[in-house]
Formats: sequence, C-alpha cells, structure tokens
Amino acid sequence: MLTKRVTLSVICILAILALGGNLTENILNPFEEYTIPFDDWSQMSVDWLTQNFRPLFQLICRPIALTLDEVEAFLIFVPPLLFLFSLFLIAWQVAGFRIAASVHLH
Repeated sequence: MLTKRVTLSVICILAILALGGNLTENILNPFEEYTIPFDDWSQMSVDWLTQNFRPLFQLICRPIALTLDEVEAFLIFVPPLLFLFSLFLIAWQVAGFRIAASVHLH
C-alpha cells in the first residue's frame, strides 16, 4: 500500500512539473485566471450613456455651470472681511452670539 501512495505521489509531482507548475498556482489563486471585467463594463456603460444622452447631459450642465460661475464671481467680488462679517451676523441671528463668535475665530 505504501508503494501505491509513493507511486501516486510521484505521478502527481511529475504531472505538476510537466505542466510547468501552473496547476498549483491556479488552485491556490483561482482569481488570477478568471476575473470579472468590471472596468470594461463600466467603461462601456459610460460610453453608451455619453453617446445616447449627450444632449440631456449638456442641457443639465449649462444651468449648473452658469450658477457656479455666478457664485464664483460673487465670492471674488466681495472682500474677505466683509464676507466674514456677514457670516458673523447671520450666525448671530440664527444661533446666538457664542456660535457667531466661533465663526469669527476661524
């Protein structure tokens, strides 16, 4: 019985060596050979959405870009100290003087 085990072990080792050791690597790391192509699927989905819904995305983009441009222009126009003072006044009216004072400290 011992010779059968040794013979079987030798056959298994020779088979693994004949395959270049790939059998044990595939058994120990099955995800090396079989992967789910999420990156390809997501890229294909984005490409499809872009091709088919481009006018809708541009329609949505324009008002958002306009709003952001106006907010940026306002923040550039207002002096920083005046903006901080207005935040202080708003915080004072909404939450009280202690919260308003902490707005001014930062």
